[in-house]
Amino acid sequence: QRVAFLQQKITDRQKEQKESIEWAKKESEKIPETRRAEIAGMDFKKLQASLQSGSISAVETLSTYIGLSLAAHDKTQLVTVYDKDCVAQAAAMDERVKRGEKLPPLAGIPISIKESCSVTGTDRTWGYAAGVGFKSTVDAPFIAYMKELGAIPFVKTNVPLSLITYTCGNSVYGWTENPRKKGRTPGGSTGGEAALIGAGGSILGIGADVGGSIRMPAHYSGIAGVKPSSMRLSVEHLDDGYMGPALGLGHPMIEHNEGPMAPTAEIYAETLKHVWSSSWISDHDPYKAPVMWRNEMYEEGKKYRIGYYTDDGWFTATPGCVRVVNEAKDKLEKMGHTLVPFFPPPILPRCAVSTLALSLWTGHQR
Repeated sequence: QRVAFLQQKITDRQKEQKESIEWAKKESEKIPETRRAEIAGMDFKKLQASLQSGSISAVETLSTYIGLSLAAHDKTQLVTVYDKDCVAQAAAMDERVKRGEKLPPLAGIPISIKESCSVTGTDRTWGYAAGVGFKSTVDAPFIAYMKELGAIPFVKTNVPLSLITYTCGNSVYGWTENPRKKGRTPGGSTGGEAALIGAGGSILGIGADVGGSIRMPAHYSGIAGVKPSSMRLSVEHLDDGYMGPALGLGHPMIEHNEGPMAPTAEIYAETLKHVWSSSWISDHDPYKAPVMWRNEMYEEGKKYRIGYYTDDGWFTATPGCVRVVNEAKDKLEKMGHTLVPFFPPPILPRCAVSTLALSLWTGHQR
């Protein structure tokens, strides 16, 4: 009976997913193809400036990126659900432009979100069939503040079962493929986001990272992603949804965080500059340090002493990874930085402690 119950949940969700994609197809066709192509060809800075000036609308931009995400989904199987509230949010932003209001810095920028992140009215199943139907009742603080900054969440993307792995697939939404090589994984656990951005279906996304869940899929899929320091962004409401407080405030050993993903590092740096331009995060979460973005440090051109390694003493890196690290080293040295090789301390005991911390459960699972 339990198996039949879960199978029905999967069937129901796949039907909802199909309906969501059909809705998205209609939305993507609401503006002319030439206009969509014009917007799709804009880099982040030009898109941001065009939205600020009103030369393109938030609704047009949203329609464009819905269409681009559909094309990416056809290629890699990454969409879990579209957030239909995005249309009203985009229309409201355009009304603000018409009234001549001062716009927030990310006004009208469409953003994609990892399935496990909390967005009001959407599931956070973590790929579990049993999680279908457990809707988030609040936005995660980072996502809430991105909305305050004007960004518009429009789609959620696939994850592996339980999140704690470097592939991307589950029985609810299927398996996501690498945007650059069919039949290969995009990485995990934020694999759907990495595939979407890598395929050109999103210009800015939000993932989450414990031990590489942003960084690994970014590497696999040829995009940029960062896990901010663990005390910079709030983890409140990560316990909202099916999995209970599996990664919430009750697990202080797990220094996890949400973070931005984008085609380039410049885009996520620009995003974090706006996120940390005020004390909004620390005002809403007393556990977070009220440290502002210091642009003078970012732009001063200081030369750094940077450590690097190509072997952690446990897993031997592939030749391609070694080559890329050495290429990065050479480029940084040409920029005037000092690169120092080092060998990490024994990694296996630390992996054991980390695995134990991840395995501790709270009794709140449903």
